[in-house]
Amino acid sequence: MITTLGAFATYTVVSPAYRSNSGRRDRTIVFIALGLSGIFPVTHGIISHGLLDAANRVGLWWLLGSGATYILGAVFYAERFPERLIPGKFDLMGSSHQIFHTLILMAAGMHYLSVLKAFKFAHDPSNSSCLL
Repeated sequence: MITTLGAFATYTVVSPAYRSNSGRRDRTIVFIALGLSGIFPVTHGIISHGLLDAANRVGLWWLLGSGATYILGAVFYAERFPERLIPGKFDLMGSSHQIFHTLILMAAGMHYLSVLKAFKFAHDPSNSSCLL
C-alpha cells in the first residue's frame, strides 16, 4: 500500500496535469493519504495491545500530534491561507507554502520523537518478551 501511494504521490509531483493550480488540492489529498497510511499499523497495535500500551510502545501521542500537524500544513497549502484573504500581503513572508513547510518540519520532529520513544521501549531490557 505504501509503495502504491508513494508511486502515486511521485506521479502527481512530476505529471504536468497536476502541476497547475487546479491540481493543488489533488496533490494535497494524495500527500495526506500517504501520511495517513500509518493509521493501519497503529490501529492494529491499539487493538492488539490496548491504547496505553501502544502509547508506550510507539510514542502514540507524538505520532498523533505529527499527523495533525502534517494535515494542518497540507490544509494551509491547499487553501492558500492566508494569502487568499489578502492577496500580495504575504508574497515575501508568511505564505501558505512557507507555513506548510514549517508545519511539516514540526511534524517530522514529532515523528522523530515517537521513533525515539519506540526505540527506547524496544531496547529496554524490562520490556523484553524473550524467555531466555
